[in-house]
Amino acid sequence: MRPFYESLASANGHQPPRTAQMLMAIGHDSRLTNTKHASLLPPSWGTRYQLTKLDDDAFPAAIAAFKPWYRKRLTQEPQGIDTRVSATGSVGGRWVMDAIDSKTTLYFRPRYRKSPFFEATRRAGCKGYGIYNHMYLPDYYDDPIEEYWHLSNHVTLWDVSVERIVEITGPDASTFTNMLTPRDLTKCAVGQGKYVLITAEDGGIINDPVLLRIGENQWWLALADSDAGLWARGLAVGAGMDVKVREPEVYPVQIQGPKSKDVMVALFGDAILDIRYYWTMETDLDGIPLVISRTGWTGEVGYEVYLRDPSRGEELWNRIMEAGAPHNIRPIAPSQLRRIEAGIFRYGADMTIKDNPLEISRLERLVDDQSADYVGKEALMQIKAAGVKRKLVGIELGGEPRSEEAGEACRAYKDGKEVGRVTAFVWSPRFEKNIGYVWVPIELAAPGNVLEVRTANDTVQGKTVALPFHDPKKTTPGRTRPKRQVALDHGLELAVAERALGLEEQRSRLENAGERLAPRRGDPPGPLRDR
Repeated sequence: MRPFYESLASANGHQPPRTAQMLMAIGHDSRLTNTKHASLLPPSWGTRYQLTKLDDDAFPAAIAAFKPWYRKRLTQEPQGIDTRVSATGSVGGRWVMDAIDSKTTLYFRPRYRKSPFFEATRRAGCKGYGIYNHMYLPDYYDDPIEEYWHLSNHVTLWDVSVERIVEITGPDASTFTNMLTPRDLTKCAVGQGKYVLITAEDGGIINDPVLLRIGENQWWLALADSDAGLWARGLAVGAGMDVKVREPEVYPVQIQGPKSKDVMVALFGDAILDIRYYWTMETDLDGIPLVISRTGWTGEVGYEVYLRDPSRGEELWNRIMEAGAPHNIRPIAPSQLRRIEAGIFRYGADMTIKDNPLEISRLERLVDDQSADYVGKEALMQIKAAGVKRKLVGIELGGEPRSEEAGEACRAYKDGKEVGRVTAFVWSPRFEKNIGYVWVPIELAAPGNVLEVRTANDTVQGKTVALPFHDPKKTTPGRTRPKRQVALDHGLELAVAERALGLEEQRSRLENAGERLAPRRGDPPGPLRDR
C-alpha cells in the first residue's frame, strides 16, 4: 500500500489528501484501535504527521467498501496519481479490489438520508457504511465470520431502514399493485406478505421487494436497492386508476437468529408466536406504532419491525437491546456469508434490470400463471416458450478463504473461453469452502460443470452446484445434515425440528393452491426471503 499513498502525498505537496487524513484519524481513534482498518495507513504517516483523536461531533466520515452492486466509471487519472493498486501495492492496469484494498472513506453529507437508528449504530461501533436507496446502510461492525456465528447461534439486530417503503393506496390499489408483478396477488390476504419481483416491459427485474398487504386497499413494498418507487409513480400517472403512490415515514429493523423469538416474546408477549412465516401484525410498544413481519435476509428465524414514527427510533432501538441483553443480542451488518448460504440474491450485484426471473435459479416460481395482465407479461411468456439461454446458478470455488465479497465480479472460463461471471463469492464457515453465484450459458447450468474463475489475486477452479447451499430442510448438494443438527441450528428440540420439515412442505403446497394454513405457535422457520 505504501507506494500508492506516498505517491498521493507527493502529488499533494507532501500533505496527506483529505481521504488519507480521515483514514489516519479512523485508524488512530481510540475506539477503533483494534480494527484492521489501522493497517490502511502507511507507517511513515504515523510519525510524519500529528494525529488527534476525533470526538463524535468531529467524526464526519466512515470506512466504505467498494461492492459489485455499485457501478464504477474509470476516468483519466491526474498525472502522478494512480489509484489502481494491487494487494501488494504495485500499480496495475486495472481495478484490483481485495479485502482492505476495497475500502475508502465515505463522508456524511445531507444528500444522503440517515435512518432514525443512525446515531445508535454509531454508538454500537459501526465502522463502515454503504449507500443503499440514497441512505446510509451500516455495512461493517466487526469481523464478518464472527458476526456470522453470532447470527447462527444467538440473536442480532440490523438497521435496514434503507429498505424504503413504497405505499400504494386507493380504491384501485389492489388492481394496480397486481399490475406491477408477475405474482398473482389475488391470493394475497390482508395481513399476508409475499416476496415479489417488479418487472419492466421486457421482463427485466426492476426490484425484488417484500410485499406486505397492510389493509384491504393498502400495500407496502419494502424495496431492494433501486428507485422502483419512481417507476410505480410513473405507471400510476398513465394507468387511469384511482391510486396514490407515496413513500411513507416507515423504517424497518431486523431481529434475526435462533433466539429472536425469545427477544420478541419479551417485547410483545406470546401473541408474537402466532405470526406465521410471511405474515404480519400491527401493534405498538409503549405507544410506538409498529408493523411486525416474520421475514428477513438470513435463512434463520427472524422478524422485521417496521417503525412508523421516526421520532422514536432511538427509543425502539434501546428497548430491543434491553430485551435482547439476556439473550446476547448484538448489532451487526447484513451478513453476506449467511445470505449466500441461503441462496438469497442481492439486487444490483447478482441480478439487474438486464436479467429476467426465468434466468435465475429459484426465481422462476415467482412468475405465476394468471389471467390478469401485468407489466412484462407478454415478454416473459415469449421467453418461457422459447427457453432461456443462460442461468444464474451456484458455484463452489477453491482458493484462499474469503470473508468479504469482492469489489468486482470475476470472469469465468471453460476450456480457455470466457463463458460467464461470478457475481459474488465468500467463505462459508458452515461448509468450509468458498461459495457464490455464477452466470453461465444454459448448457453449463447443471451441477458439476468445472470452470476456471479469475479472481483479483489468482485463478481458481470452480464447480457449478444447485441452490440453495443451506436450505430449509438442511439438505445441501452432496451433503445431508442430520435432523438433530437442524434442531441445534434453530434452538429447537428434535421433535419440533422433525415437525418443521413436514410443516414447510405442507405450507408450500397449500400456498401454491391459494389456501391458508392455520396459525401454529412455535412454528419453525421456512426459507427466508430470497432478496
